[in-house]
Amino acid sequence: MKTPNIKAGRKRRPTLTLAVDSGALSPRDQREKGGVATVTLNLLTELARLDKHNRYLLYSYSSLDKTLLSKFAGRAINRVLPRIGFNKLWLKLFLKWDRPQVYLALAQAAPETQVPILGFVYDLAFYQYHDYPNLHKLVANTEKLVKNAQHLITISEVSKVDLERKFHLKTKQVSLFYPGVAADFSPQGTKFIDAHPYFLYVGALKRTKNIPQIITGFYQFVTKHGRNYYLILVGSDKDLDPEIQIKLDKYQLRDLVKIKGYVPSKDLPKYYRGAIALVSPSLVEGFGLPVAEAMACGTPVIVSHHPALVEVVDKAGLKVDEKNAAEIGLALSRLATNDTFRQKLVKLGLRQARKYSWHRFAKGVLNDVYKYCVPKNV
Repeated sequence: MKTPNIKAGRKRRPTLTLAVDSGALSPRDQREKGGVATVTLNLLTELARLDKHNRYLLYSYSSLDKTLLSKFAGRAINRVLPRIGFNKLWLKLFLKWDRPQVYLALAQAAPETQVPILGFVYDLAFYQYHDYPNLHKLVANTEKLVKNAQHLITISEVSKVDLERKFHLKTKQVSLFYPGVAADFSPQGTKFIDAHPYFLYVGALKRTKNIPQIITGFYQFVTKHGRNYYLILVGSDKDLDPEIQIKLDKYQLRDLVKIKGYVPSKDLPKYYRGAIALVSPSLVEGFGLPVAEAMACGTPVIVSHHPALVEVVDKAGLKVDEKNAAEIGLALSRLATNDTFRQKLVKLGLRQARKYSWHRFAKGVLNDVYKYCVPKNV
């Protein structure tokens, strides 16, 4: 089933119907949309610009945004399926009915199907940290996807190595494409204006993001530098870490730590631009898109030593021991008081952020469709 890539100019690529799991864009509750939704939206947006050749079937369990569909200029159909049984039952039935040439499994899961699968696996952190909703389902879906996919795509070198080791895969069986940063994330534009200078966290407010340690480090910082600073937490509180509220009460920080909850993507750049720094000492991470977005906005970043985050920032960020609140507090102090060092990180971050492009991501995915999933006789 695997075939060599078809070089432009040598042979015209066949016109395909590509089916795409767009379920991550379906929830009406915005708090349920996470990183997979961001990848799905930006990949489809770039494919609409890049690929004027193929047709798309976008499977979801609620109607997709008409603006997104219009970008395909009539080459995309949105199939709205029931939410209950979406993956196991309805996707299976409609893949058999629609008979696309390739299925893009964007949600780290795929139904039983004869359609060649290009599978996306973002990380395997749940094998190490078991504090995940529906852990058994996540493990089963991932293992089934790895077994049945024609080829796999992941988003960091760390995840690629983990995949190859865990499932005894050859390096050529897994492609690595970094997610991108949308054009809106730049230093130019409005800033979120607050009466106090602030540090920022962006991401889900769940246990693996290590927010209680950020709060403890922030407490040590304000104890030394005064209570003229805020810590702003932006992100879904759907799986809220209960330790966050405990820490806020313990250190009497409810007046200084502002939980904004979900903020639309279009409003995130102003939060980044106005911050002293983004703080992201996660325990686990597949990539760390907010870190890349912050660097693109000219905001310094403080990250943990988790390999994926180190990979994303390279030399452009300040790295701390994620289990050491005192070290986090010292990093906050350094960026709040040493503007020369802060500006150095701003410049390094802007340069590093240029590595992350949704156009390159989408182009890589489309090339893999033809390279690994399309038979020679199509």
